Amino acid sequence: GTNSMDISLNIDPSYITDCDVVVPLRIVSTNVDGIDPDDAQGWTLGTTRIALTVDMLSSNAVEPTEGSLANLLDGDPSTFFHSAWSVAVSGAHYLQINLPDAYSWLQIEYGNRISASTNTPAWFNFYTGTSNADLTLFKAYAWDTDGLNGDSGAFNLLAPVSFSTPQSVFRIENTGSWNGNVFFVMTELAMWGY
Repeated sequence: GTNSMDISLNIDPSYITDCDVVVPLRIVSTNVDGIDPDDAQGWTLGTTRIALTVDMLSSNAVEPTEGSLANLLDGDPSTFFHSAWSVAVSGAHYLQINLPDAYSWLQIEYGNRISASTNTPAWFNFYTGTSNADLTLFKAYAWDTDGLNGDSGAFNLLAPVSFSTPQSVFRIENTGSWNGNVFFVMTELAMWGY
């Protein structure tokens, strides 16, 4: 009621099946005056969401006429990032995320554009590494084997992945949009990690 304190908890994410979770807590013993053990169970909300900022995002193919990287993080699913369609770019178009911390467990969600969703990736390579220089292919995603949804305004929550060595750099490289284009569009990027 009148007393409070900050505590730190380490949670093994392999037991978490959702991105935002409720963790049951019960105080069974304490050495802090004013806080007594209680047989009643309490609850707390825990989350592993990564606070993304636009300076963590980059691409080799930003479209100069529309769809900035900042639109991926603005909370508005009607805005979008678009890779280059009005200018030629050599190589596969990609979105890269450079995080300040490394993660052993990761989950990614991205949205499809409300209009022109056929430019959303249907096939893409996912690279991981600890720097830009050591990226390696972790997994090739495909709509038919990974359950990607190409519908207008739909969100794709990829299955969580684990790494034997913590990783901090992640690249989504489009290998084909739903309509076969090399360019792609996304909205509202989110990541969870541990």
